[in-house]
Amino acid sequence: MNKILALKYVIAAAFVVFYHIIIAPRLSIAGVQSDMAIVFTIWIGLNQGSKAGVLFGFAAGLLIGFFTPEDLGWAALILAMLGYGAGNLRNKLVIEPIYVQLIILSVVAFIYNILFIFTTKFGLFFANFPHVLFAAICTTLYCAVVGAVIFYAIRYRYFLRNLF
Repeated sequence: MNKILALKYVIAAAFVVFYHIIIAPRLSIAGVQSDMAIVFTIWIGLNQGSKAGVLFGFAAGLLIGFFTPEDLGWAALILAMLGYGAGNLRNKLVIEPIYVQLIILSVVAFIYNILFIFTTKFGLFFANFPHVLFAAICTTLYCAVVGAVIFYAIRYRYFLRNLF
C-alpha cells in the first residue's frame, strides 16, 4: 500500500470518528442516525478489495468503539466482516454503476444494523422485534441517502472541483 492511499484511509477514519461524535447526533432524525463507518467501509471494500475493507472496517469499528466501550468489539468485528464481504463482491459483480453500489450499501447497512442489535441488545432483539426491524429499516434508509451523497461526491470529485 502506498503512502498516499494510507493517508486517505487515515483521513477517512478521522472523518468517520468526527462524524460519529460531532455531526451525527446533530443530524439525527427522530433518533435515527446515519453510520458513516458503514458507508466508508463499503466504499473502500468495493473499490479497493477485501483486505482493505477488512482493515478499514476493523479500524473504524475500534475507533468508534472507544466512545461506546460496551460495543467496542462487536462494531469492529461486524464492520470487518462486512468490509470483507463487500471486497469479495467486487470480484463477483459488476459494481461500476452507482445504483448497484447503493443497493449493496443498503443491504449491508441493514445486515449491520440487525447484527449489531442482535449482538449488543440481545434481550431487546427478541422482546420487541417489530421495533428492532423498524429501527433497522429507518437507519438503513438514512444511511443509504447519506451514502448516495458521499458516493456521488467521491465519484465526481474532479468534476465538482472544476465547477468552483
